[in-house]
Amino acid sequence: MKTTRQTTIRFLLILTLALVWGSTAWASNSGIIAIASGDQHNLALKSDGTVIAWGGGSSYNRKMTVPQGLSGVVAIAAGYWHSLALKGDGTVVAWGGNNDGQTSVPSGLSGVVAIAAFFNHSMALKSDGSVVDWGKFVSAPSTITVPAAAQSDVIAIAAGLDHSLALKSNGTVVAWGHGTATAVPGGLTGVVAIAAGNSFSLALKGDGTVVAWGDNTGSGGTNAVPVGLSGVVAVAAGSYSSLALKSDGSIVSWGNNSYGPVPPENQSGITGIATGSFHFMALKDDGAVTTWGWELASSDTVPAAAQSGVKAISAGSYHRLALKSDATVVAWGGNSYGEATVPQGLGAVTAGAAGGSF
Repeated sequence: MKTTRQTTIRFLLILTLALVWGSTAWASNSGIIAIASGDQHNLALKSDGTVIAWGGGSSYNRKMTVPQGLSGVVAIAAGYWHSLALKGDGTVVAWGGNNDGQTSVPSGLSGVVAIAAFFNHSMALKSDGSVVDWGKFVSAPSTITVPAAAQSDVIAIAAGLDHSLALKSNGTVVAWGHGTATAVPGGLTGVVAIAAGNSFSLALKGDGTVVAWGDNTGSGGTNAVPVGLSGVVAVAAGSYSSLALKSDGSIVSWGNNSYGPVPPENQSGITGIATGSFHFMALKDDGAVTTWGWELASSDTVPAAAQSGVKAISAGSYHRLALKSDATVVAWGGNSYGEATVPQGLGAVTAGAAGGSF
């Protein structure tokens, strides 16, 4: 997952796992300005600074109840079983699963300008350019240590399953954690955006090229960017697949093809992309949504309500959201904990976070 305070390309890598197919759409008038999805829960930030949550919280069906009295929130992020809220005063509130300390916000944390969450760890970017990372990586029982290089001049952060990334103001990238996803290629500069998948990392350069490292195959393979890829304006990472949006409105994907990361042929006019675990979404300039890949449902049909008038998309691990220009939200896909059932009255959404994965 990634969040940034200076780059123009913004996307969070966040997650949803579900087993029951569902599709809902509700009219809305509640002033929602941002949404985020966790494993089996969703968050909505209202213009009055309050937060709404729905869906389940974990495999134990723990509900992600918002802390009583929470207000003054300006940003939200969702991990696997936990949630983060950034308040206007620069403090962070966390709730939900805490088996690895991911909701135990470090004492005295303040001056935060951006947040990110993935599985069982949480990240905060401070106004002084330093990064705080707490909880634990999946493959390591020890606490997380942020390297000295990520203690200054950082402008963006991204959280992966077993690693974390920081983009510095000089266009370089710092990585820490475990596995090949932390092996930043030597001499990498000119980076303007970053993304983290399960065990791999992506860097978008200002010249429109992409650099990738780590394993995006799920079988110890390498993360080879397609030869000649250029003109890229946005990147997104699924569990083991990568997606790039080009300036001409076309899309390119690579990685594990077991569940169909290859997009439909002759795609054009794409303005936005989102990734789930093994499925993908694209928003077209005519307001229609295209999807492909695999999810825990017998059908991959886009509901009629999401085939026009859509202005933003969001992908969970196995469910999908579309925000329409009339301020309604359409949800379809897995719904075992109600994550694809939009609460009645939610709407006026202005930003949707791209989904991430496991």
